[in-house]
Amino acid sequence: MKLAFKLALTIFLTGTIVLVLVSYTTYQYDRNLVIKSQCNYSKSIAEVISQKIDQLLVEKTKTALALAYTPLIKSALDESNFSYARLTEADANRLINSFDADWKGSNNKEEPFILNYTDNRISHYFKKQQSILKDEYGEIFLTNKLGALVASTSKLSTFAHGHKYWWLGSCDNGVGAIFFDDRGYDDSVDGYVLGVVIPVKNGDGIDGVLKCNLNILGAISELISGAKNNLIGDFKLV
Repeated sequence: MKLAFKLALTIFLTGTIVLVLVSYTTYQYDRNLVIKSQCNYSKSIAEVISQKIDQLLVEKTKTALALAYTPLIKSALDESNFSYARLTEADANRLINSFDADWKGSNNKEEPFILNYTDNRISHYFKKQQSILKDEYGEIFLTNKLGALVASTSKLSTFAHGHKYWWLGSCDNGVGAIFFDDRGYDDSVDGYVLGVVIPVKNGDGIDGVLKCNLNILGAISELISGAKNNLIGDFKLV
C-alpha cells in the first residue's frame, strides 16, 4: 500500500513538474513570438513615418531656401558685410561685441538701436512672409558672415550669433550646410517649432546665415498619431 502510494505520488509530482515546465516553455515561446512580432511591426511603422518626416523636412527646407535666396536678402547682406569689411577683424569683433552688450542690456523694444534691426525693410519682408503663410513661420532672422544681426522679426536674446552651435553648424567651416536646430517654443505660432538654418552662399563663400523657426511639430504629431492605436505601449518621437 505504501509502495503504491509512493509510486502514485511520484508519478503525480513528475507529471505536474513536466506540465508546469511545458506550460512555462510554451508561454515563453508564445510571449517571445508576440514581442518579436510587435517589435518588427513597430520598426516597420517607424521606418514609414521616418520617411514621411524626411519628406516633410525637405519641403520645409525648400520654403526656407526660397526665402533666403532673394535679391532683397542678397542686397542686405552685401550692405552689412561691406560695413564691417572696412574694419580690421579685431575692430569688427569689438564692434559686434559692443552691439551685443547694448542689445542684451536693453529691455525697450522701441529703442532706436533695436528698431534698426526689427523695423527695417528686411524685417518687414520677413513679417510679410509670416502673415502670408499664417502659422507657418515663427521667428525669422538674418545674420551676416560674421554672425552680426542684419534683421529680425522680433528682439532676439543676442545681437551676435557667430559663436552659436547652429550658426557654426550651418557655416560648416565655410562649406555651408543646412542645419536643423533643436525644437523650442515660439510665441509667434503659440507652439513648438524647429529651427531651420540656411547658409546664404555666394560662389564658394558664405555671405550670411538665415534662421527660420518653422511650425512643423504639429504636422509631425499628425503623422505619428495614426499609429498609436496599432501599437502596444507608448509611442514617442525622439
